[in-house]
Amino acid sequence: MNDIRKYIEKNFNLENDVNYNDIKSYYKNAKVDAIYCYQFIKEHLDENKKILEVDGEVHLLTSF
Repeated sequence: MNDIRKYIEKNFNLENDVNYNDIKSYYKNAKVDAIYCYQFIKEHLDENKKILEVDGEVHLLTSF
């Protein structure tokens, strides 16, 4: 699966389940950050390599 946006929305979709604006905002920012960071590292990823996500907060990128 190469589409991190679809992966996050399928597995971590909180936008419709949460009533608190600050939590929704935090989730949206984490999602955008994961998608943005993935663009920089995707060409270096390989199933046989391990990665370390530093300051990953909710670890959306690591779980992908």
